[in-house]
Amino acid sequence: MTSQAPARERHYLVLPQLGLAYCRVPKAANSSVRYLLARRFGFKAPEAEPNLLPNKDRFWTGQPPGVAHCLTAADFALLQAGADRPWCFSIVRNPVSRLYSAWNNKVLERRPDRPLPARFREMGVTPGMDFAAFVDRVAETVDDNSNIHIRSQSSILTLDGRVLPDFVGRVETIVPDWNHIRYEVRVRLGRRIPPLWPRNVRIRAQPDIAADLPRPVLAKIIDRYHDDFTRFYPHELRRLA
Repeated sequence: MTSQAPARERHYLVLPQLGLAYCRVPKAANSSVRYLLARRFGFKAPEAEPNLLPNKDRFWTGQPPGVAHCLTAADFALLQAGADRPWCFSIVRNPVSRLYSAWNNKVLERRPDRPLPARFREMGVTPGMDFAAFVDRVAETVDDNSNIHIRSQSSILTLDGRVLPDFVGRVETIVPDWNHIRYEVRVRLGRRIPPLWPRNVRIRAQPDIAADLPRPVLAKIIDRYHDDFTRFYPHELRRLA
């Protein structure tokens, strides 16, 4: 199965020969997971771009036919309904720390000689803008017009109100959740995967950023990502309310 949709909309990485699928959520251990899959199962960069790293979409879209597919949620749902249904997992992150990480990494730390991604520019984001101003721009932008790093996790993981992955772990509980993923892959697929190597320290759960945010800023984040909170972090929603 192939998809003609833009790579930014193809969140589901399907490895048909392994019977495994992973739904990527940027800023939620995504790079570490893709590096691990490439290393464990011997995936190489496409011949046309031999220096591509596994955290890049083109690394996976450039794999030979039948080796890896990158699908939209709609295409993946069709695949789930078939006889060759892969087992799918994903990882999410507290919406507050995920948004803060996206701002810190993509806006605050960005080198002056590297322009912001087009979607950020269209949102009105400017280099070096403070977090409160960044939250204003995010709050005013719907998912369809958002940069992938700040799109809601629910918009990536659901279709018609249904969560598509079979298991959704959390960055905040990554060790036991990854051990569960390892267990499922071993029992269901007869494959062994190693512990997750935290290649980038940003995948770790950050300190309680919410406690230091002005209440109006936090309220905008909760409103913008309300579905993420209710689906994946209801305990945090109750705590922050």
